[in-house]
Amino acid sequence: MSIQSKRRSSPCTRPGARAFGLACLLYVMEPLNKSIQDLPEGGKTKTKFPFPAQRQYPAGIAFGGTSLCRKEGLTHQTFLMKPLNRFVQACSAQSRHAALLTVLFFMLQLTACSSSMSSSSQLKLSSDLSPRPLQTSVYLPPSEAPHPVVIDLHGCNGVWNQRQRHWLGRLSRAGFAVIKVDSFSGRGVDNVCGQPFAVSPYTRTFDVAAAIAMAEKDPRFDAQAIFLLGSSHGATSALMTNLYSTPVFAKLRGVVAYYPYCPARLPVLNADLLIVIGDADDWTPAHLCRDMQVINRAGHHYELIVYPGAYHSFDIPGVNNLYYGHQVRYNRLAAEDSMRRTLDFMRLRANLQ
Repeated sequence: MSIQSKRRSSPCTRPGARAFGLACLLYVMEPLNKSIQDLPEGGKTKTKFPFPAQRQYPAGIAFGGTSLCRKEGLTHQTFLMKPLNRFVQACSAQSRHAALLTVLFFMLQLTACSSSMSSSSQLKLSSDLSPRPLQTSVYLPPSEAPHPVVIDLHGCNGVWNQRQRHWLGRLSRAGFAVIKVDSFSGRGVDNVCGQPFAVSPYTRTFDVAAAIAMAEKDPRFDAQAIFLLGSSHGATSALMTNLYSTPVFAKLRGVVAYYPYCPARLPVLNADLLIVIGDADDWTPAHLCRDMQVINRAGHHYELIVYPGAYHSFDIPGVNNLYYGHQVRYNRLAAEDSMRRTLDFMRLRANLQ
């Protein structure tokens, strides 16, 4: 296992970023009224949008500021380089109210920068059942180390940026670092949705063991507060860590599984377990989790939460389509409630207030 890494940081998260974000806010407030008044009522502008390509960002993106701060290259500095009146006009606003809302949207993105992940790095993780090292991304919150850490296992479609944007910001603001393990690329595959055993959930338990060993040795992480989070194929892999009692998986403080394919029985719990799933899921049916027998809880807490009317991938904003013949659909109420429960579950066991 190699721990050589390349560290990246955003201008949004340098020292003093919060104060700078406030300065941005104060900067734009004074000329805001004049700029909006200059717009013709109900008119349009031919000015091109000054930032990268005009994209329709999914619902909820304002809460994950890293996507615009980093991926789109939008920083506090680039915002200040654009005169505010040009910015407002460039939003193609059809009314003054629409222009104001557009400006406020970007102000939310800017302030989100200072509370998002402070840095990220790339690691090579050696797993016993992988012919090549696995690509692993480490994201650190802006708080002081050591951090409680979440090992994140992606679904059958590999590392999904839409899910990553949604989860990273929330975990960071709660004070958690994230180790995101790419179980596929090192094995020469990018999607196993049609062949879930091309890289089996059991195989991925070796990736989890390697990530736990890495977290224990890294001084940036709290070795007493290591958690496992998985979705779909990754959630099924998380359940597989309970096939037998083993010291390495006993080092986990908790496991959260989003819509896993539940087996008939789990022989033993190595850590506290939370399962969340929708009762309308036609890919990983909820009744399998209801019927699953936990033979030996070994003193650990187990909870199953089933959301009425929720489908597969209910926690991912903007999702509503058929994928490999199965319905995947965002459910805001289920997503927000499950996120709250997940963070409460982890905070309690990490002794975070």
